[in-house]
Amino acid sequence: MPCFQVTLHGRHFSIPIEGGAIARGFLAFRRVIAPDVVLAKKKAEEVLLREEIVRAYIRITEEKVEDARWFIRAEKVRELTWLGRLFWRMPQGFIFYENED
Repeated sequence: MPCFQVTLHGRHFSIPIEGGAIARGFLAFRRVIAPDVVLAKKKAEEVLLREEIVRAYIRITEEKVEDARWFIRAEKVRELTWLGRLFWRMPQGFIFYENED
């Protein structure tokens, strides 16, 4: 079955980050095995939403923001070759940003 790297984008969050700033969104990368691109996106979103740290970001946002409208969406999908699966290192963690613009 094909292996995909999926770029996920979380928006409309309110996450305290280093230096007292508030992150409004993030990018994350996850690798999933799925039969096609559509299911790869869905599976990557589900994987991310099950992670404890992401559930904590959601809780924090919902506590700080009345009527919080956060969302996480798969934005980019790349099918990996078997060599890519073996040797390409996937970025770890999250890339946060402060402004939605």
